[in-house]
Amino acid sequence: MSVWSRDERERAYTNLCDAVTAAGEDKESLFLARLCLLLMEELGDAEKFEAILAQAQLQSGKGLSRSASE
Repeated sequence: MSVWSRDERERAYTNLCDAVTAAGEDKESLFLARLCLLLMEELGDAEKFEAILAQAQLQSGKGLSRSASE
């Protein structure tokens, strides 16, 4: 796994924010879901995806997903 530089991370975050804004408030959830599906396919590792999903849920205060907690 490669480590992003600070500049790369900031540029990616800015690009993501711009893309979410361009999608519009009414379609931002759909855009983010599609982006996650594409990144999930690129990752190509179901177990790692489940671990990342669980981590995101914990960090957002939503607890574990069903499959990650089984």
